[in-house]
Amino acid sequence: MKNQKVLGVSIAYAAIIFQIIINIGFTPFLIKSLGTGEFGLYQTVNSFAANLSIMNFGVATIMSRSIVKFRIYKKKSELDNLLFWGTVITAILSIVMLVAGGALGIFIEPLYKSTLNPQEIMKAKYMFSYLVVNMAVMVWNNLFSGISVGYEQFVFTNGLKLFRQVLRVAVMTVLLLLGKDAVAIVVADLFIAIVLLMFEMAFAFVKLKITIRYNHLDKVLLLNIFTFSMASMIQGITNQVNFNIDKVVLGAMVNTEKVAIYSVALLIMVTMVSILQVISGVYLPEATKFVVNDAGEENLARLIITPGRIQSIIGCGILLGFIVLGKNFLQLWVGKEFTEVWLSTVILLVPAMLAYVTSVANVILDAMLKKMARSIILIITALLNFIMTIILVKHYGYMGAAIGTAISIIIGNLIMLNLYYEKTIKVNMLKIYKNIFKGILSSSILAASCTLLFASFVGNTFMDFMLKTILFVFTYGACLMLFGLNNKEKQYVKKLIKKSINAARRLVHIIKRL
Repeated sequence: MKNQKVLGVSIAYAAIIFQIIINIGFTPFLIKSLGTGEFGLYQTVNSFAANLSIMNFGVATIMSRSIVKFRIYKKKSELDNLLFWGTVITAILSIVMLVAGGALGIFIEPLYKSTLNPQEIMKAKYMFSYLVVNMAVMVWNNLFSGISVGYEQFVFTNGLKLFRQVLRVAVMTVLLLLGKDAVAIVVADLFIAIVLLMFEMAFAFVKLKITIRYNHLDKVLLLNIFTFSMASMIQGITNQVNFNIDKVVLGAMVNTEKVAIYSVALLIMVTMVSILQVISGVYLPEATKFVVNDAGEENLARLIITPGRIQSIIGCGILLGFIVLGKNFLQLWVGKEFTEVWLSTVILLVPAMLAYVTSVANVILDAMLKKMARSIILIITALLNFIMTIILVKHYGYMGAAIGTAISIIIGNLIMLNLYYEKTIKVNMLKIYKNIFKGILSSSILAASCTLLFASFVGNTFMDFMLKTILFVFTYGACLMLFGLNNKEKQYVKKLIKKSINAARRLVHIIKRL
């Protein structure tokens, strides 16, 4: 299972890197092929449909956790019964999604009649209908994804996500080259979702040999699912608020130009958070085993620290790298006028990095079925973010929005949530942070200092940026190997390098034979 976890995380990172490349490279092609108006319509409908995404009831997580528990106790009949009720609940949720989507679709015409012509409104309705059905299909996808994770099939689940991204881009490219419009793209998305869902179902029934069978009405199980689902929905709502409230307030109090500039800072922060959360996603089965077997506070602390050190290597690299290279990166990526958002981005990245290097603690809470308290803390964080942003935007513009968001993350995610971790998981969070950053933070600071010194002698062209980036990565890696990593981590890195070299040699040998 260790190989499953390592390969699963590697594939998940590959999927994120691929998505970043697509966002940077494919989007211009998409805009050019569809045209600005059609692309704007496509984005508008997608944003409108995104309101349904708050209906994330945490089905995948609760299914994974319960499957691990029943597998530990070897309760086959209870497992079959769980899968039955999971299927029933998923069917109900998919119907709710369709009904809610139908109700929401009624508001398309009155909301957009002043900005869209009748033909565009009709096209928007068609696209929205397909998107709603797609989301209903994704509810079933979540069920079978949760089942696969419960059986610790991380390579399959993350591999399928990567395959979905590659297939989607390939299909979209063909459609765009054939001159198809946004409706065709949405229909293709739905077709891909259905095909891959069938593939997931086949994997579950044929490979995992699951059986869905009603045995009894498990009131405790249903109550746990209901409570967990409500908490998941609350977290979905608060996440939507936290990631969008700054833009809403700026748009109302300043202007859309500042919203566009600040959106770049938010995009970078959200990307970093997504990267840091990848690792924690594969630790739910292990966390569940620890909780079920009452492994003790020391083991739970170690469970947070081990992946936390990997997350801190990545997080410190992104943060310190952006501090040194961020202005140059922004200038090359989105233009000189966006370099002013550098400081706002740094203000957002610092507390976000500190909050998410311990994200495995959230997984432990999920394993303990203690999600509601975290949801309440996130509600407080969202309200605080809203109030602070309104107050500070009046005086400091989008810089005030960044400061307000940073303060809310510090109070909610760092102070309140860490206190809750200490009370519930019974771990010393200050000690955990000390172990997570030991040697790593100093390595990133030293690498950033060396890069900053080098940067003072070169310019800001693309080649200069690449040289500075290579220097930072090389220096950071060298510092980590010299005094940042512990002996066990160094041995693992050496083995990984050796395997990579051997794999490269085998590939060269195969190419020569061809």
